[in-house]
Amino acid sequence: MVGASDSRYAAPARAVDLSGLPPASTATAEFCPNRDEDVTYALRLLGMAVSIKLHRWW
Repeated sequence: MVGASDSRYAAPARAVDLSGLPPASTATAEFCPNRDEDVTYALRLLGMAVSIKLHRWW
């Protein structure tokens, strides 16, 4: 069981080390207010060798 102090699962975008997280999928749209943060998070996951699918709609 994951402890409450393991922020990788509670708020993964705030974690420093994203390695070992499960595969993820995220979707953004052109006018999504979180678009840039979503893309940054996806790129961070990719950099930590976590499988990620990023869908961007224009």
